[in-house]
Amino acid sequence: MLLGWKLYEVTISWGPHTATEVRSAPTRGKAIYQAYLSFSDAWDCTFRQFLKLVRVRRVPSVADDGYGYVRRAYGFDPKIGATVELINEGDWTGKRGEIVHPGKSTTAHVHVAFPGIGHALICHPHNVRFVQEGQAA
Repeated sequence: MLLGWKLYEVTISWGPHTATEVRSAPTRGKAIYQAYLSFSDAWDCTFRQFLKLVRVRRVPSVADDGYGYVRRAYGFDPKIGATVELINEGDWTGKRGEIVHPGKSTTAHVHVAFPGIGHALICHPHNVRFVQEGQAA
């Protein structure tokens, strides 16, 4: 399953401050909007003003995928782009998606994107299992 989510490096420069973060998103515009939502939680800024502060570039991969804690604490090794299926997740049980970058430096959950959903869902590592390529749904 290839959902087409890509990695984007988002750099925000305001006043003497600069912050850079990696975002997984289906499009460059959605990566910018995700960054805006986080930024506007702390700073009073319109989206139009934010666009003047932000630079975005597509990156093929990142050194830190943000899943170090998940590997250490749960023994689960998430691979960005891998197809997974949810188990023990209520109505979401059996749904297949793709692991994406969590957008933070570290996380205790696995972020999974599903077809038709514009954002990644946060899933417990015990409720995610890898799907072998070619395995029937």
